[in-house]
Amino acid sequence: MNLRLFVCAYGDHLGLYEAAAVRSLSQPLNRAALASGTILSLYSDAAGIDRAAAASEVLGCTIERHVMDFSGDAYDNQMKAFLEEVKACVQTDATMIMVSPDNFWGDGSLPNLLDAAGERNACIAVPHVRVDEAKFLKWIVSHPLGATAEGEWVFPPIDNPALVDLALRTLHPSW
Repeated sequence: MNLRLFVCAYGDHLGLYEAAAVRSLSQPLNRAALASGTILSLYSDAAGIDRAAAASEVLGCTIERHVMDFSGDAYDNQMKAFLEEVKACVQTDATMIMVSPDNFWGDGSLPNLLDAAGERNACIAVPHVRVDEAKFLKWIVSHPLGATAEGEWVFPPIDNPALVDLALRTLHPSW
């Protein structure tokens, strides 16, 4: 399976990308699901592309950099990046996984999603609860993050039952 991770991270979203998406995808089971040859298709602005790419290196993917002007309407800009990525996926017969900067994936979620999709043409949407960003990130960041001598991140895995528990303890007030 050709796999492309679509990431759109710029401005204020860079910190979320580092704290949530990258940390969660670098957990052992999720990281192991990123097969050799996986493309991380990174859309950012000129000011953030190097930071986003550096944060992404821990995932071990080939990083394609796409520098865009994200001034103006955020929806229109993100849609332009999304459509460009859809086109790349069609041209390369690749499966696209959307990686939102503020989504935290439980360890094992990525391989389970890929198993559910299989080799068929499918679109899978997974609902998730909304958490209070400050409370959630405070908990995530308070758990130690280090590096081995080889430069790999060390982060205690958060499996899906633990993630559900954390999400329920840090629910957004709208819930």
